[in-house]
Amino acid sequence: MMLFYRQDLFDKYGIEVPKTWQEYGEAARTVRKKDPKAYLGTFSSKDPGAFTGLAQQAGAQWWSINGESWKVNIADEPTRKVADFWGALVKEGAIDDMPYFTPEWNKALNDGKLLTWPSAGVGAGRAVEQRAEGQGQVGRRAAAAVERR
Repeated sequence: MMLFYRQDLFDKYGIEVPKTWQEYGEAARTVRKKDPKAYLGTFSSKDPGAFTGLAQQAGAQWWSINGESWKVNIADEPTRKVADFWGALVKEGAIDDMPYFTPEWNKALNDGKLLTWPSAGVGAGRAVEQRAEGQGQVGRRAAAAVERR
């Protein structure tokens, strides 16, 4: 997972690029206080790929082998931790919940109403093409792993 972000907007709001998900939550609250029309990001409950990446980053082990059988566990502690973290941010209004890849999401990225997009590294091309001005506006930084207990 990487965190694609607009450095110009981080400068505008006077925030640092978060290095942990806890810092991400704090930055999200700061953005909302400074501009109620902007969000640090969105959590799309309609994108299982993004959630899978976040859960695996947190240490989730959804599939394992037990003897001769597969063991499936999508409700392990790391997965619940990720769901609780992002769900709480949406519930408090710190981040948006619009689905990724919709016209509304594209517009919010282009208009600077969304400052970040946590995604897989393959999202780099998509992030750059979303900016009407082209390259240079979207930076990227590897998002730090969710702090493990």
